[in-house]
Amino acid sequence: MRVALLLALCVSLCAADVYLHSPPGSNNRNRERKENRNNANRLFDSQNNGKGGYAWRGDPTGKGVGDPITYYVGSKLRVEWTNQHACGGNPDIHCELVIQYACDDTLPGLRDGYPNSDECYDSSQNNQN
Repeated sequence: MRVALLLALCVSLCAADVYLHSPPGSNNRNRERKENRNNANRLFDSQNNGKGGYAWRGDPTGKGVGDPITYYVGSKLRVEWTNQHACGGNPDIHCELVIQYACDDTLPGLRDGYPNSDECYDSSQNNQN
């Protein structure tokens, strides 16, 4: 009983449903132009509404063709999102948002989302990035 209580106290609950509005977030869509996403576990386990996020605006058949949104060097990018779960206003709630980004020239092996099937790990390309 004491061990179970101790383990319960050590486990923290994390709920992280965040909807990115600007720039448009994908909600796990990968070159999908439909209202509902096809796979909720492709890039991450989003655990949220299948209609959340924004559909990709580019040509879904164009391999190697990037997203049609372009940002220029020196421009300011406004980031807007909605948290689905609590954040602030209550001292018992801890909220931390981490923004990760990268540029194509710093990640030469970054996939462009094509093909849009589940990720297939190729061990022969290990340590190439």
